[in-house]
Amino acid sequence: MCLFALGLILIEKKVNERTLDEMGGMIFGARYMLPKANSGTRRMLYFFKGQAITIGAQQISAQNAIELRVDQPLELINGDAPAEFLMLQGKPIAEPVVQYGPFVMNTRAEIEQTMAEYRRTQFGGWPWLEEIAPNDFEPDHAPTHGRDPGRFASHPDGRVEKPAG
Repeated sequence: MCLFALGLILIEKKVNERTLDEMGGMIFGARYMLPKANSGTRRMLYFFKGQAITIGAQQISAQNAIELRVDQPLELINGDAPAEFLMLQGKPIAEPVVQYGPFVMNTRAEIEQTMAEYRRTQFGGWPWLEEIAPNDFEPDHAPTHGRDPGRFASHPDGRVEKPAG
């Protein structure tokens, strides 16, 4: 499933009714109407901080994950303590998914290729090497600014601006 993270409370900040605390969590007793989503969308809510919330007529305790209906609006009602959530929402990508450690690809061969690349470069090892022929590498001379160029701004007209001093 292709998902994107969305701060549930930040979808729509209510103007005339205080629902958020200073850290962006839902204050106790607050109500929030989650709008319906497009057909084919899946929506998961991870309730990780607080005591209890009510969704529809169902009470949910903290440290739970639930899949929410998307075909109708849902009201979230917070309990007696500030609460925090993570909502993931997206449409299934209809492709195979293979996961190994932090790597997620479509095939086992892609996982193996990615792991080999990681072993070779550490995804950030310097200098990057460019493969010029099978198993023949040379330093990649991509445009870089050196190890410590200091602060500067390069403008579209070619002008370079550096801080005074």
